[in-house]
Amino acid sequence: RPFVASGTIVMLVSYQEGEEVQATPGFETIKTLPSFTTITESVVVGMPLKLTVDLFDCPGVVVLVHDDATVIDADLATIRKLEEECKLFEVAPRKSKACKVTE
Repeated sequence: RPFVASGTIVMLVSYQEGEEVQATPGFETIKTLPSFTTITESVVVGMPLKLTVDLFDCPGVVVLVHDDATVIDADLATIRKLEEECKLFEVAPRKSKACKVTE
Protein backbone atom coordinates (compact mmCIF):
# COMPACT_ATOMS: atom_id res chain seq x y z
CA ARG A 1 0.00 0.00 0.00
CA PRO A 2 1.48 3.41 -0.91
CA PHE A 3 1.90 6.21 1.58
CA VAL A 4 -1.35 8.09 2.07
CA ALA A 5 0.09 11.13 3.87
CA SER A 6 3.14 13.33 4.08
CA GLY A 7 4.86 14.45 7.24
CA THR A 8 7.81 16.25 8.73
CA ILE A 9 9.48 16.73 12.09
CA VAL A 10 10.27 20.36 12.91
CA MET A 11 13.02 21.25 15.37
CA LEU A 12 12.03 24.66 16.77
CA VAL A 13 14.52 27.54 16.97
CA SER A 14 14.63 30.42 19.45
CA TYR A 15 16.16 33.63 18.11
CA GLN A 16 15.77 35.28 21.51
CA GLU A 17 16.79 34.67 25.09
CA GLY A 18 15.58 36.01 28.38
CA GLU A 19 15.61 35.51 32.12
CA GLU A 20 12.01 34.31 32.32
CA VAL A 21 9.50 32.90 29.84
CA GLN A 22 6.20 34.61 30.57
CA ALA A 23 4.07 32.88 27.92
CA THR A 24 4.29 30.56 24.91
CA PRO A 25 1.77 32.01 22.44
CA GLY A 26 3.55 30.45 19.47
CA PHE A 27 2.89 26.97 20.80
CA GLU A 28 -0.83 27.74 20.89
CA THR A 29 -0.70 29.02 17.29
CA ILE A 30 1.18 25.91 16.15
CA LYS A 31 -1.49 23.67 17.74
CA THR A 32 -4.13 25.24 15.45
CA LEU A 33 -2.28 24.47 12.18
CA PRO A 34 -4.11 22.05 9.85
CA SER A 35 -1.22 19.53 9.75
CA PHE A 36 -0.38 19.73 13.47
CA THR A 37 -0.10 16.31 15.08
CA THR A 38 1.96 16.73 18.25
CA ILE A 39 4.42 19.02 20.02
CA THR A 40 7.08 18.29 22.60
CA GLU A 41 7.71 21.48 24.56
CA SER A 42 11.16 22.01 26.11
CA VAL A 43 10.37 25.53 27.32
CA VAL A 44 8.55 26.09 30.61
CA VAL A 45 6.81 29.29 31.68
CA GLY A 46 8.79 30.82 34.56
CA MET A 47 12.13 29.41 33.44
CA PRO A 48 14.93 31.10 31.44
CA LEU A 49 14.92 30.92 27.64
CA LYS A 50 18.16 30.14 25.83
CA LEU A 51 19.12 31.24 22.35
CA THR A 52 19.18 28.17 20.09
CA VAL A 53 22.74 27.39 19.04
CA ASP A 54 22.50 23.59 18.75
CA LEU A 55 20.07 20.72 19.29
CA PHE A 56 20.54 20.90 23.07
CA ASP A 57 18.91 24.36 23.05
CA CYS A 58 15.99 23.34 20.81
CA PRO A 59 12.85 24.74 22.49
CA GLY A 60 10.60 22.03 21.11
CA VAL A 61 9.80 19.52 18.40
CA VAL A 62 6.65 19.57 16.26
CA VAL A 63 5.29 16.75 14.11
CA LEU A 64 3.26 17.79 11.07
CA VAL A 65 1.24 15.22 9.06
CA HIS A 66 -1.30 15.78 6.28
CA ASP A 67 -2.46 14.06 3.11
CA ASP A 68 -1.59 17.22 1.14
CA ALA A 69 2.12 18.10 1.19
CA THR A 70 1.37 21.73 0.30
CA VAL A 71 -0.48 22.09 3.62
CA ILE A 72 2.64 20.89 5.45
CA ASP A 73 4.79 23.35 3.49
CA ALA A 74 2.49 26.23 4.42
CA ASP A 75 2.40 25.21 8.09
CA LEU A 76 6.18 24.90 8.19
CA ALA A 77 6.48 28.40 6.69
CA THR A 78 4.14 29.68 9.42
CA ILE A 79 6.29 28.10 12.14
CA ARG A 80 9.51 29.53 10.69
CA LYS A 81 7.91 32.99 10.48
CA LEU A 82 6.86 32.77 14.15
CA GLU A 83 10.45 31.90 15.04
CA GLU A 84 12.02 34.64 12.92
CA GLU A 85 9.69 37.28 14.31
CA CYS A 86 10.23 36.10 17.93
CA LYS A 87 6.56 35.29 18.35
CA LEU A 88 6.97 31.83 19.86
CA PHE A 89 7.68 33.15 23.37
CA GLU A 90 7.12 36.17 25.54
CA VAL A 91 10.20 36.71 27.72
CA ALA A 92 11.28 39.32 30.25
CA PRO A 93 13.64 40.87 30.54
CA ARG A 94 14.88 40.11 27.07
CA LYS A 95 18.66 39.71 27.03
CA SER A 96 19.11 39.60 23.29
CA LYS A 97 17.28 38.86 20.10
CA ALA A 98 18.15 38.28 16.49
CA CYS A 99 14.61 38.51 15.18
CA LYS A 100 13.17 40.12 12.11
CA VAL A 101 11.16 43.10 13.22
CA THR A 102 7.69 43.42 11.72
CA GLU A 103 5.27 46.24 12.14
